[in-house]
Amino acid sequence: MDVGGVVLTPAAAAAIIRRMNDLFEGDLTDADFLNFTNYVRAKLVENPVLRQQAQANSKEQFALGEFGAARTKALIATLGNHRAMAEQVFADERKRAGFGAILLDLVWDELRREPVASRES
Repeated sequence: MDVGGVVLTPAAAAAIIRRMNDLFEGDLTDADFLNFTNYVRAKLVENPVLRQQAQANSKEQFALGEFGAARTKALIATLGNHRAMAEQVFADERKRAGFGAILLDLVWDELRREPVASRES
């Protein structure tokens, strides 16, 4: 399963979904869980301090370093970035059409790759 460029085995995706289901309430889908997790993960992986600390420390030591503060910053960025992009899409017809075209390509291609039987279910 490809989630934002990260390929997860079905077992890995299922494990993330189970863990997220244990944490969160509400009308959230498996895709919501995987995409949210992947976005925050990507923001954390961009952080050069975290990269350096991960290379130099055990997972336990890494967790005690900058990880907590970086996680908070990544969550704040997630809120701000998604909101800013959504507001631009709603406010600007050119952006709405352009983003719609991107989504059309991605969704149509993905749904066409699915076996016909799963599309009919």
